[in-house]
Amino acid sequence: MSSCFSFIKSEAYDISMAIDAALQNNQKIAAAKEKVSASSGRENMALATLLPTANWGYSISTVKDAKTFTGQKVERNISENASLQISCNIFKSGADMMDIVSSNADKNADTYMFYDTVTKVTAQVILSYEKVLHDKDVVVIRQRQKRYYEDALDKAKVKFSLGVIASSDLAEAEYQMANAVSQLTAAEESLKEEKGKFRYLTGTEFPDEHIKLSHVDFHNVSMPASLDAVIDVTMQHNDAIMQSSFSYKREKAHSVAALSRLGASVDVSYNIAPDTSQSVYDSETSAYLFGGKTLSLNVRVPIFVPVDYARIYAQNSEKNRTKIAWRDAKAVAIEEAKKLWGRMESNVVLMKAREAALMHRVKLAKDTAIEYEVGTKNFTDSMRAQVDAYEAEIAFYDSVFYYTSSIVEMLGNMGTLKYLSPKILIGKEWTQPTGYGDDA
Repeated sequence: MSSCFSFIKSEAYDISMAIDAALQNNQKIAAAKEKVSASSGRENMALATLLPTANWGYSISTVKDAKTFTGQKVERNISENASLQISCNIFKSGADMMDIVSSNADKNADTYMFYDTVTKVTAQVILSYEKVLHDKDVVVIRQRQKRYYEDALDKAKVKFSLGVIASSDLAEAEYQMANAVSQLTAAEESLKEEKGKFRYLTGTEFPDEHIKLSHVDFHNVSMPASLDAVIDVTMQHNDAIMQSSFSYKREKAHSVAALSRLGASVDVSYNIAPDTSQSVYDSETSAYLFGGKTLSLNVRVPIFVPVDYARIYAQNSEKNRTKIAWRDAKAVAIEEAKKLWGRMESNVVLMKAREAALMHRVKLAKDTAIEYEVGTKNFTDSMRAQVDAYEAEIAFYDSVFYYTSSIVEMLGNMGTLKYLSPKILIGKEWTQPTGYGDDA
């Protein structure tokens, strides 16, 4: 899949470029867009039924063994007929109007299906982009952890040979070194997989290491201040709710249209026949009038059409089904809003708690290293304190990603993510982790 961006030549890269690439390359987006175009075409077709129609006709026929009105036998007669007819529906029991209403609702339902696809793709890209940055952070931390334990293991071997530490301390250093290698391998594999997902979503490779990257930032996004406000916005903009509501309106219009087929229809036609062979019978004079112009008013009233009754029953059932689906969509969206609001609040608490825990673990690792140097703590205590500091740092970065995920999911459920300009989401430049506890 080709990309419209050249990352190698860029000096900077941000989330707006990733979203643009995904929206241009995603096949579901393209299919949803075509569906909207098709439903717009059907709406135009329905509107066109209200416009007058013009037809020009020409025919030629041969008659054999016919008789005139006087009884004279005609062996052969050639009849030609040319005419121009203009007609227009005046009233058709509301069926045409309901077709227009239903096709408009169908177009709106397809439009919100397109919006829903845009929302989902945008959310997936944002989360994949941030997950890559998160995994890059983890890889950097694991690399520092591995370097620390390489140095610690070298020191442990020297100290063990001098009899300064016990064999258990050396075994602990070897275990921590092996564990650090294993964790780094896992982190690198996770990063590789997430880059593959990003490539699948956007059709592009994730930018190289020398490209400047920017985090997603929601500080410029207007967020509801309470759960009730979130639910109010969700009821107005949630894509699934809007799509199901227009589906219900469509089927409701179809139901009315089915009923209207039992009513009368009226249309008028205007016929111009310049050729003298075109004739109209005049009942007053009991004679045929050739050529001229004819204005006709046609009224049709169905008396018994079984298929229309079957159509009414089927459309009422479909209308009831879509009404239930609409109510279900609202209930699901409200429950999702409650769940995501609770998750976002929990993630805020978690992020603050893990930041405090990180500061505590960093201080403890440094204090333990000092106590080891003065002889109040052993070598294993010092290494385990440093392990805790590294794990606390990764746990903090995890909580930041969880918070970002909950915000993205809540905006998606509210239906407002699609309205955001991607450039609003550009935050501070991504940099590698600062390296808590490296001096311990």
